[in-house]
Amino acid sequence: MATNYNIVWSGPKLDGKLDYNYWALLMSTRLKAHNIWSFIEPGIQQGADDATQRKDQLVLSQIHQGVDYSIFGKIGNAKTAKEAWDILKLSYKGVEKAQKSKLQSMRREYERYEMSSSETVEQYFSQVTNLVNKMKVYGEDIPESKVVEKILRTMPMKFDHVVTTIIESHDTNIMMVAELQGSIESHVSKILEKTEKANEEALKS
Repeated sequence: MATNYNIVWSGPKLDGKLDYNYWALLMSTRLKAHNIWSFIEPGIQQGADDATQRKDQLVLSQIHQGVDYSIFGKIGNAKTAKEAWDILKLSYKGVEKAQKSKLQSMRREYERYEMSSSETVEQYFSQVTNLVNKMKVYGEDIPESKVVEKILRTMPMKFDHVVTTIIESHDTNIMMVAELQGSIESHVSKILEKTEKANEEALKS
């Protein structure tokens, strides 16, 4: 796989306000996409040749581009990409306890959250997905099947027939959230069509 090192960081810069976990997720994903994450984990090896050292410096420049001037001083003397990454990771370790507390709060919100009578199916799925994505930024690993299970479990009683039909006709262990949303909306649409037809026929008679 060809590696492109001529890349420019276009994401948000890490400063005193931006959440570190969010930034680290964006940066690591970008480095992996360009096939250069190996310069962070495991990092450049001692005695590497000049070409490899130059590549490491190009990765280091990506990290430089991704931090604000107010943060740059922390990594300005780092010699390798891994050293700069580890310095940032350690410097933000002090907020780890607060982050864990925030994750716990988000977990409780996620577990308690149920679809309200005023929400549409689309709005409910959007809110659940938003909560899941926020927890993932803080390191939570939530399998797709667990999200599907949670949604099916917390749908209002008026969806009981739809939920039962989906459980009986699909393997929810391998079902994607987007697929579940489409299936529920399809069932709801059919029910509405039948109801409208029944009402029309009743008015004619």
